[in-house]
Amino acid sequence: MSAIALDDALDRALAERRVVGAVVQVAREGDIIYRRAAGLADRESGGVMRDDTLFRAVVAEQADLHGGRNGARGAGSAGAG
Repeated sequence: MSAIALDDALDRALAERRVVGAVVQVAREGDIIYRRAAGLADRESGGVMRDDTLFRAVVAEQADLHGGRNGARGAGSAGAG
């Protein structure tokens, strides 16, 4: 995925209010090839997201900025039928 595609996906997610803010970093073979902070770090205070913003929670799964399900199953879907 190119930097332009990443920028577009992040801009869309912000415009569609799917996220308030994000920090995206991509590394290839140990080298950072893309880094961007966008949106708000704190919606209430209006604090701007920075690439060194500390987060209260960490989600350990790959983000899916294309709106797909990313392989996740809804509750009760396993073995249903």
